[in-house]
Amino acid sequence: MLRQKARTKWIREGDCNSRYFHMLMNSNRRNNAVKGVLIEGSRVEDPTRVKEEIHNFFQSRFNEPDYGRPEINGTRFKGIG
Repeated sequence: MLRQKARTKWIREGDCNSRYFHMLMNSNRRNNAVKGVLIEGSRVEDPTRVKEEIHNFFQSRFNEPDYGRPEINGTRFKGIG
């Protein structure tokens, strides 16, 4: 209820770097943060290892299979990335 009241006040008065605005941004940052991941059944919270595992996951997910790219008149098309 208090959050809704603060939001209506914020909408009415506009964004003047108010306390509500900064609280909302900090709340979003906390909620979107990745604090840990499961690696082979165990939870890891070391930031360096978490970043590495996330990087490896997406790298393997978007890795292009090794095959010949199409050519037209000797012009090779580049892959994305």
